[in-house]
Amino acid sequence: MKYIAGFFYRNGLDYLRLAIQSLKPYWKHTVVIDNTPGLSLRYEAPFPPGVKTIEPPSPLTFTQSMNYLIRMAEEQGCDAVIFMHNDVEAHPGTAEKFLAAVKKLHDQGSNWGLVTAHGYLLAALSMKAVKRIGLWDTFFPAIFSDYDYCQRIHLGGFDMLETYYPLTHHNGGSNTLKNDQMLWNLTAMYGPLWLEYYKIKWGGEPLHETYRIPFDPNSTVPPPTSWSNAVIAYNG
Repeated sequence: MKYIAGFFYRNGLDYLRLAIQSLKPYWKHTVVIDNTPGLSLRYEAPFPPGVKTIEPPSPLTFTQSMNYLIRMAEEQGCDAVIFMHNDVEAHPGTAEKFLAAVKKLHDQGSNWGLVTAHGYLLAALSMKAVKRIGLWDTFFPAIFSDYDYCQRIHLGGFDMLETYYPLTHHNGGSNTLKNDQMLWNLTAMYGPLWLEYYKIKWGGEPLHETYRIPFDPNSTVPPPTSWSNAVIAYNG
């Protein structure tokens, strides 16, 4: 199975280094997208061997970064895209178990679309599913975009599996926002707008979606179509 693993960096270099260190088996397949305004990673000590830094023309949002990573995976003929938050640390053995679970599903020809460890803290997307579902909705810079993509995976007929492999989300998570007052303020300001867009798109709030077709109230057919009831516990 061919894959690419990605981190999206805005701030919090110490956390990022911990995250990368905890995914040592992935190093030669790993890229870090530098979304800092001044491309600050070029001035830092290098990452471990095999880990590459990507410098986009301008800083990308989370969803733009996901689409960038997917395009890279397409160009390289990958079967899967793996993503982990840069303030998350995988416990010993988690990286190996997670990759083995994804590889097993791929080798078995399973109809999987998404494998996670505690949601999108560590996640793998099937490129087969991505090619049918499409890219991430960039109207959402970050929040609500994961719910949106889960709904699309579910309605696309692909399985979503949760491994619950152990991770540590440092400092309660959301550290990129906590360390950047401007991003924090923008998220607080526009968050209600993104939520309203989500409700218009899917006929309800996250975890309470009712539409089978985005933006189409006439597509509401019982039972409710929320993806949240379709996640399968999976131990590999």
